[in-house]
Amino acid sequence: MIEEGAPMLKIEKLSRKQTILKLSIMFILLFTIITLLSGITYALPNYEIDSYPDDYTPNPQEILLINDTGTIKGLWMGNSSGVFYYNNTTSSWYKEIDGGLKTIAVQRAIDNSTTNENTIIVGEGAYDGTLNIDIDDLELKIHGNRPTIDGLNSFYTIQISSDNATLEGFRITGADSNGIYLRGINNTIKNNTVQYNGQGIALSTSSNNSIINNAVQYNSWHGIAITGSCNNNFIANNTVQYNSFFGIWILSRNNLLENNTVCYNEDDGVYIASTNNTLNKNDIYSNKGHGTNIHTSSDAHVGSNNTLINNNMHNNTYSGISIGKYYQATVGSTNNTLINNNIHNNTQYGIIVGEDCSNNSIKNNAIRNNTDYGIRFFGSNNLLKNNEFTEDGLFLESFDNIIADNTVNNKPLVYLKNVTGEFVDKAGQVILLKCNNITFKDMKIENTDTGVYLHQTNDTRFYNCTIRDNSYEGIHLRGQDNILKNVTIVEHGSSGIEILGDNNTVIDSTIRDNGRFGIDTRGLNNILNNVVVQNNAADGIALSGRSNIINDSTIRDNGRYGIDIDGLNNTLNNSIIQNNTENAVYFRGDSNILVNNIIQYNKANGISYSGSNNVMKMNTVRHNREYGICPNRYSYPNSFNELKHNTVQNNSNGIYFNDNRGVLHNNTIEDNTLNGVILSGSDNEVSHNTIENNTDSGIKIYSSFGSTLESNTIVTNSIGINLIKSASNIFYQNTIANNTQRNIQSMGPPNYWTSPDNITYSYEGKEYTSKLGNYYGDYDGNDTDGDGIGDTLNYTIDSGNIDTRPLVLQWEEITKSSSTSDTFAETTEQDSNGRTSVGPSIPPEAVDITNSNIKSVTGGSNVKYDFSDSEGPVMGISFDAKDNEGNVVAKVQVLKEKPDDVDEPSGKSYRVLSMSVGSEGTINEDNADNILIDFKVSWNWIKENDIDPATIHMARFHDGQWQDLPSNKVGEDDKFLHFVADTPGFSLFSIIGDEREAIEEVIPEEREVEEVADEPASEEESAKTPGFTALFAVAIIAGAALLTRQKSNR
Repeated sequence: MIEEGAPMLKIEKLSRKQTILKLSIMFILLFTIITLLSGITYALPNYEIDSYPDDYTPNPQEILLINDTGTIKGLWMGNSSGVFYYNNTTSSWYKEIDGGLKTIAVQRAIDNSTTNENTIIVGEGAYDGTLNIDIDDLELKIHGNRPTIDGLNSFYTIQISSDNATLEGFRITGADSNGIYLRGINNTIKNNTVQYNGQGIALSTSSNNSIINNAVQYNSWHGIAITGSCNNNFIANNTVQYNSFFGIWILSRNNLLENNTVCYNEDDGVYIASTNNTLNKNDIYSNKGHGTNIHTSSDAHVGSNNTLINNNMHNNTYSGISIGKYYQATVGSTNNTLINNNIHNNTQYGIIVGEDCSNNSIKNNAIRNNTDYGIRFFGSNNLLKNNEFTEDGLFLESFDNIIADNTVNNKPLVYLKNVTGEFVDKAGQVILLKCNNITFKDMKIENTDTGVYLHQTNDTRFYNCTIRDNSYEGIHLRGQDNILKNVTIVEHGSSGIEILGDNNTVIDSTIRDNGRFGIDTRGLNNILNNVVVQNNAADGIALSGRSNIINDSTIRDNGRYGIDIDGLNNTLNNSIIQNNTENAVYFRGDSNILVNNIIQYNKANGISYSGSNNVMKMNTVRHNREYGICPNRYSYPNSFNELKHNTVQNNSNGIYFNDNRGVLHNNTIEDNTLNGVILSGSDNEVSHNTIENNTDSGIKIYSSFGSTLESNTIVTNSIGINLIKSASNIFYQNTIANNTQRNIQSMGPPNYWTSPDNITYSYEGKEYTSKLGNYYGDYDGNDTDGDGIGDTLNYTIDSGNIDTRPLVLQWEEITKSSSTSDTFAETTEQDSNGRTSVGPSIPPEAVDITNSNIKSVTGGSNVKYDFSDSEGPVMGISFDAKDNEGNVVAKVQVLKEKPDDVDEPSGKSYRVLSMSVGSEGTINEDNADNILIDFKVSWNWIKENDIDPATIHMARFHDGQWQDLPSNKVGEDDKFLHFVADTPGFSLFSIIGDEREAIEEVIPEEREVEEVADEPASEEESAKTPGFTALFAVAIIAGAALLTRQKSNR
């Protein structure tokens, strides 16, 4: 070690070669003396300080202070024993500080510098401690390998409080707060690695700095933080990555970020809560927040008037660019410009503009493949122009923006506002705001966000369109009286169709393979007719509201329910619901109607319901894994629901009926693997059901009181009736026979086994009045008085359950008197509560074409059903309604052939049709005037069958015979003749024409002419000559031909 008082070396002025030679000898001599005298093991070099040769290579451990002419003015070195300084006056080494941190040597160089001694060169190695650069115009650089300066958990590792300083080439780490803490102006930070600090680089009231080509990474807070009053800084070519919050945090103005790579940060890549900053040519990707977040965090930090140009924003967890505000701020982020950016593959949005964020300009950007939306607008008065969306699109939550000249997948983004009467046949995406009577036809919209978005838009038509593979919804429809016909809506990230409005129609369409619901409809009087809804991830159809109709549809293979209905007076008619993962039909609400549906092979229940006054009628419910029909879980009690004429078979349990005052009538319940019927609740009416071949009980009655079971057939089950904790129920006129284990099993209090009142009936030609019991297959008593009632023996079930009037025959074999009526007679499905009137359906195998439509029929209105787009011959049905009939379905079915039980009509039949408007009698001459049917007939058929057009008319089959209807030709085109027929009602119809009648050719009788020799004929005689007769015959034939031609042209 160098000891204090060691011999000093005198520096003489010599020639360059002499100086070098002499100094070399002196250094060798000095080293030898020091080694001998003090035993030092660490060699410190000597220098000729006033000269700094160009080829000089410093010792790796040195810290050099160099003036502005390149001359070494100071030399320091630090190690574990202290800090050494080479005195350039005495040409000697001194230990300035005993022990301490190596950074003290660097700090000593800083402290000894002046404005003319402006470069400090630091050697390689690890330096523990902090540095404070408070000398203007100072450059702190390195030689050798990159030195590491470790702040040892201090507030900062390097603080620069001076101006015009340069920090270059260091690895800076270990600060609790700031790796580099900038507090001056016009400083340059470049080529450093700043890592494992609190914040990497922090600026505080520090402006006009350049931060260039640094790696700022793995810091536990922000990478670069530009706080308040830090303006006009230049941040370029940095890599800012893997920081635990924002990559770059900006709270000041007029800063320029250019050519930076900002990636893999735990929050936003760049966060801006200030004004007039510019981001140019940055690559900002794979951050766990937004790529760039322009944000108003408070009224003091407003994100406005910033410019983002030519940046690449991609693969960020939220959006590529967010323009937004903190919810407590009173103003939003405004007047920002986004231009020529490439924004793609972000997990949520390409760009999101939040509430109260206005007057932002988004132009000429390329936006593609963002997962949710390309752009989502909540704010107003923004400009969106000349942007290119690829496999992306626009979603609006606000409707006062300027949107023009954008494309989606190289097709126009059709954005219309307050427009009426447009026709569109090409679009990459459709957005309509407050429009009317817009027609879209033959379009294909795919690979955008929401394919079609309608807001407060009415009377718009979509025909023959395909909308597929969009990342959110296929069609979002908010409006009234819109029609979707022959549309295919498939493979969307969310629902296929969302309807928020009234009186909309989806007809003849396919909706499948969507990521949520097939159809989500909320409103009134919406119609889904002849739709196929399948393979959707959640419900096939989610319907809420009232008076909606699902008709003639197929709903299958959906991931949750086939149909979820929540509301009032909705109708499900003539549809097939099968192979759904949970319940086929799940509904909650009152006065809903399920009629004539096939519900099968679902993996939970067929129909699951709750509410009151619902009607389930003429459905086939079979092969469902759990219940055929049952109440929703936790829905007890329900009331006044009616199950009629259903076939329920091959389910686990057939029907679970827990109503109060409900009706179970004329159902067939068979071949279920457990129970046919489970009955609970009170005061229910169970009548005329056939319950057979169920593996466990035909009817299991559990906690049921006061219900009536009448005229049911309960046979060939294991147990016919199984009574558990049930009392005061009434059983009469039932057939309970041939059940394999026992006909009746009772485990509880008494019930009543005869009718409550006398019934008048006839048997074996005699009339009797008596209370009646039930027929039991194992009854052993006799009927001694011939009244059909066993009178020698009661039928005893247990001590509390005895039938004192058992029947000796099944009730079907005993004839009732005419005065007895069926307690549960069928009623029409039309009532004053707005239920829908639906007519009968022809079996599908007999039908060639089916078309249906629905209208609200009110008294005094002219009602028109339009079938003009159908392939069938009927173009429309119209009438003047006299009464309010509610929603009425008109159905036209073109039959493959005439039914066998109907006579041939007179004439040549063009087509046979079944037509109904509501249920029977809903629309006829008593409650409607001017009932007209528009129909058409093909010219090809007329010509091929030699039909006389004047004979074409429509006939109606009514009261067992064909009745010709008044029919008038109203027009023609190159393919069809058009007619109107007047009908008094609806049933079976035929369009008829007669073949042309054959016209006999008139040939005049040839007369004999007597020859008169040698006398010329007179004029009168000339008329009788053969030549004259022939001419006369030709004239007659020509006239006949002319008449024939005129007749054919009529």
